[in-house]
Amino acid sequence: MGSSKLHGKRIYLSLWKASDAKRLAELCNDKSIHNFTGVPYPYTIKHARDFIKKSEKKLKAHSGFSFAIILKEINKPIGCVDLIEISKRHRRGEIGYWLGSRYRQKGYMGEALQIMLKFCFNKLKLNRVEITCAKENFASKRTIESSGARFEGLLRRRNFSGNKFHDVMMYGLLKSEYKQRDAISL
Repeated sequence: MGSSKLHGKRIYLSLWKASDAKRLAELCNDKSIHNFTGVPYPYTIKHARDFIKKSEKKLKAHSGFSFAIILKEINKPIGCVDLIEISKRHRRGEIGYWLGSRYRQKGYMGEALQIMLKFCFNKLKLNRVEITCAKENFASKRTIESSGARFEGLLRRRNFSGNKFHDVMMYGLLKSEYKQRDAISL
């Protein structure tokens, strides 16, 4: 990948390191993250260490990327953005993310998503990126829609988190749409 950091204006994305485990455990020990993701609750330091090890294995196998979202102002992780389910044959991947509760509704996730999309389309040469969110996760829905991704359908009762099944909204963004949007914003 070259550099392990992808820079934005207020944040940068950095591959998770073993030394981030304590901070990761602090951020994830939040029931609101668990309610819409596969992140367990309560979240322990062991969960964090296991997640970082799995992330390193996925990176080595070229099957996924997991980045800490680092707030430049404090130089600490405030969330996570992943590229999962990479299909080399079909040149597509799925982005997943979460943000610590203190850092929500400040535009950080929108910035992280833009950095990740640039990485997916320009560096990895993907043709399609998929992003999903629970139907009732309105903040995530707004973030996805502001990224330029298009709503493609509702997957009924697709995910189980927070002790219940959730309908999931599927969004997609094609490289051609990203390039067109990128050209307009110049």
